[in-house]
Order: sequence, then structure tokens, then C-alpha cells
Amino acid sequence: MTPPRDILALDCAGPACSVAYRRAGQTLSARHEAMTRGHADRIAPMMRDVLAEAKQIGAHLDEADGFAVAVVIGPGAFTGIRIAMAAAQGLALARGAPLLGVTRFESVLQALASTGCAGVEDHRTLIVLETKRTDYYGQAFKAGRPVMDPLAASARTLCDRTLGSDGAALLAGDAANRFRNDPEIAERAERFILSDPIEVTAVHVAQAAAAQMSHPGRETASRPVRPLYLRPADTGAPGTSGRDGG
Repeated sequence: MTPPRDILALDCAGPACSVAYRRAGQTLSARHEAMTRGHADRIAPMMRDVLAEAKQIGAHLDEADGFAVAVVIGPGAFTGIRIAMAAAQGLALARGAPLLGVTRFESVLQALASTGCAGVEDHRTLIVLETKRTDYYGQAFKAGRPVMDPLAASARTLCDRTLGSDGAALLAGDAANRFRNDPEIAERAERFILSDPIEVTAVHVAQAAAAQMSHPGRETASRPVRPLYLRPADTGAPGTSGRDGG
């Protein structure tokens, strides 16, 4: 079966609610709203708006296997991940559409590539995301391929796993500035090349999903889609500082 050219992408794992519809490499419709709460109230209306706009522009939404659904599986806020995955799974089931999981690391990497960021192909790239703790979510890539599994770890651990005896690494993600200034890696901080700030949206999620589907021999459409939780959820009594981490 020929993979669908169209992709509807959803992302609620970070500090935004984001939906995009792409066809044959072009974005037909997209919505992106920064928010830390309220994803559950906005995801369905945003999906309806994006699908309606895409249909007006020419997307054949009623065709069998007309589009795939891509969703960010984490890491990030437990609640946001669950909201987006429930919406994606429900739509995929109702439409008989393939369901694809994309990590936030893959989305950031795609955003870097889309901006033509120098160094993505030449250096290792370390993507670090906020945990709202002292550690980081991190994963390193080389030429677009992961060179380590995603993990929640200290700056020192991520630095040790990313850098060799020499060379440099491109540094990106919403925790990049904090990571580079972390006292644990002060003696090696200059070996990290800080990328320009980038906004990661569902458009990049769709691009990452398209890259998955086009990869030779990769059976992405039949692979189970599960949330990427790198640590258990924080729980706390009312009035404590428990957080919704992923």
C-alpha cells in the first residue's frame, strides 16, 4: 500500500497546543497556541478548524487511507501527552488512518533542518528539553540518526555521552541555554555550539512523520504507538509542588 501523502499532526507535549495538516510537502493548514494549561479544551476545536481549512484547499479527507495521523509521544507533560494521544488514536480509529508516533527530539531536529541550521549534518547534535528540575531530557543525533537512547539525566551524563575526546556538538532545545551554563559542564561548555532559538510546531511533527514513512524498510504505520515517559509522574498532596512531568 502506498503511504498517504497527507499527514495531520498533533502536539500537546510541550508548552503549546499545535495542529497542522500537510500534503505532499506543503502545509495546507496549521494552528499553534502557546499555553501551559487548557490543551484538552483547545485540541478538538483546533483539529476541526485545521481539517476544515485543509478540505477547502483541496485535501481529500474522505478517501480511504487519505491521511495519516502523527502525534508527539513525549517526553513532556503527562497530561498533554495523554490528551494528544487520545485525540490522535480516536481520529485514526474513526478514519481507519495510520497512526505515527514522533518524539519531541525528532520534532526539534526537524525544525533545525528546516531552518537550514549549519552543523546539523557536520556535528553531533544534542537536544535538551526542560524537565522543570535540575536534570534534562536529552538525546544526541548524528546526521539525523540517534546515537543514544533518549533519557532524563544530569548535564554531566549527557555531556559524557555526547562528546568524544575532541570535536564539538550542536546544542538545541528549550533547555539549551540552561544546559550550556550548567556548572557541571563548565570546563566543556565551549564545545557546545548553541543554535539560534527555534519555535517547534506541529508542522515539524508532520515533517518528522513524513521522514519516518519515507525511510526504506521502516514499518512505521504498523508499529504500536506508545507514550515516551522517561520518568514516573510527580504526585503530591494538595498545596505541594508536585509537577506533571514526562
